Amino acid sequence: MVDFLTDRKAILAAGFKTQEIEIPAWGGTVLVRELTADEVEQIGFGMADEEGKVDPSKARGRMPWIVARCVINEKEERIFVDGDAKRLAQKGGDAVVKIATAVLELSGLVAKEEIPN
Repeated sequence: MVDFLTDRKAILAAGFKTQEIEIPAWGGTVLVRELTADEVEQIGFGMADEEGKVDPSKARGRMPWIVARCVINEKEERIFVDGDAKRLAQKGGDAVVKIATAVLELSGLVAKEEIPN
């Protein structure tokens, strides 16, 4: 027998999957969260294949935006604002790519083996 989730309040109160990522170029570790369903739609399904997986090479134009949206503090509050995406685009590519692809993987949009090194 399957136990179905039927507690509306518990479902709506559920938090995000998070992950700590070491970013030596920035001098430490950042905490990231998975994308919300709304953010997945904002990225655009044009990057996804028929299985709903994102080709990381197609996400490159959105990577600074993903970083700005998903780097959080321990209270799960964003530390960047949307306008910071343009400034993040001017940062070292390794850090931005590492964070954004980790967010995509945490969100179930790319498989770990597809993430570029």
